[in-house]
Amino acid sequence: MSENLELQDRILALAEEKFQKYGFGKVTMEEIAADLGISKKTLYKHFSNKEHILREVIKKIKVDFETFFDELFNNESLDFFEKLKRLMEYVTKNSARFEGNMIKDLVHNHPGIWAELKEYRKEQARSRIVRILDEGTKSGFFRNDILSELVAVLISSVHNIITPEVIKELPITEKNAHIYFSRIIFEGILTDEGRKKLKELDLPQK
Repeated sequence: MSENLELQDRILALAEEKFQKYGFGKVTMEEIAADLGISKKTLYKHFSNKEHILREVIKKIKVDFETFFDELFNNESLDFFEKLKRLMEYVTKNSARFEGNMIKDLVHNHPGIWAELKEYRKEQARSRIVRILDEGTKSGFFRNDILSELVAVLISSVHNIITPEVIKELPITEKNAHIYFSRIIFEGILTDEGRKKLKELDLPQK
């Protein structure tokens, strides 16, 4: 990796950490540069402004998830249940990236970027849910009489309305809300063997 790419990665990692901790609006370019021990001039050579950094941070979050998901579900050495278990572990471990102060700030102060992210989440979730459903059906985890595309539309639509505004009215975290709604939907399409396996995942009840 070149020095420029390495520095860009450091900038994005630190920026994401600060955006999540304080919110996008409360972090300045000066603070990012100072914490990295570089000049503002050097920072601006890589990123034109703070929104540019934000968009690259969001892009990195997307790429990280897409890479993890695709590598996981392309791994033919793992059975479906192990893939599902590792996916849930990944979502749990990285939940702050999808529900932290950065996202809350976007909802309230940057509706354009938030709308773009919501649309991305809806479309990407739908295609990946179809893949999960199809593989789960072949593995005997889900019933074989379901229309995976329709179930995927339902799940992605539910996930798209679980916003920070909705969550603040509920006694539940955003991460658990997504799992809770998915569980309600999934339990209607599980086989008997799938129900047994689902219990082994130890998902939150609410």
